[in-house]
Amino acid sequence: MTQITSHIRQDIIIDSETNLTGMVTGNVTVDKASNFIVHGIVNGNVIIQVGSTLLVHGTINGNIINSGLCKVFGVVNGQLIDNGGSFDIDSKAHINETF
Repeated sequence: MTQITSHIRQDIIIDSETNLTGMVTGNVTVDKASNFIVHGIVNGNVIIQVGSTLLVHGTINGNIINSGLCKVFGVVNGQLIDNGGSFDIDSKAHINETF
């Protein structure tokens, strides 16, 4: 598993199982049937490709465009955009679509 503990300031592509405890300022694409686990912060949009999974325990400050599987336990300050994917929103999650 790849660990991101620093602050990345660019768009990135996730192509293996990755755990974020740091911050990404840029858009993130979850590709190639990968799992992206967010305990930190993403300041940008997250695009989930078919067969990929996003688990949000931290904060996403941007839209989630979902063609895969998205589970939200934390905070999303943006829109959840269904692009043929599946959303599972925990009862304690916070979705602020007017951010």
